[in-house]
Amino acid sequence: MNLAWLAGLIEGDGSMAVVQTCPRYKCGSIRIAMLDKDIIQRVANIFKSNIGSYLTPKGDKTMYRTAAYKRNIVEPLIWGIYEFMGIRRKQQIHKIMDHYYFSDIRSMCHD
Repeated sequence: MNLAWLAGLIEGDGSMAVVQTCPRYKCGSIRIAMLDKDIIQRVANIFKSNIGSYLTPKGDKTMYRTAAYKRNIVEPLIWGIYEFMGIRRKQQIHKIMDHYYFSDIRSMCHD
C-alpha cells in the first residue's frame, strides 16, 4: 500500500473525524467520496469496507464513497499517513487519537 497516495486522496477528497455511529458509540472515521469508482474500490479494499453511491446535486453524475470506522483499521492508517498530511488534517488526526485514548471506553468503536 502506498501511504503517500492514500494521504493525497484523503487531503483532496476525504475527511477524518470522530462521528456518532449509533446512540451508544462514537468512532474515529476516514471517509472518501469521488466520481472515480475504480479509485474508491482500491480505497475500500484498504479500508476493508463497502462502496456506496449517490447522485450529485444536479443528478447528472454518480459519486462513490467508502469509509473506515473500525479502530483496528483507522488507527494504523492515520499514523501511517500522518507525515504526509497538512496542518488541518493533522489536527483531525489528533482529535481522533484524543478520542481513542482519553474517552470513556464505552464510546470507542468496535475493534
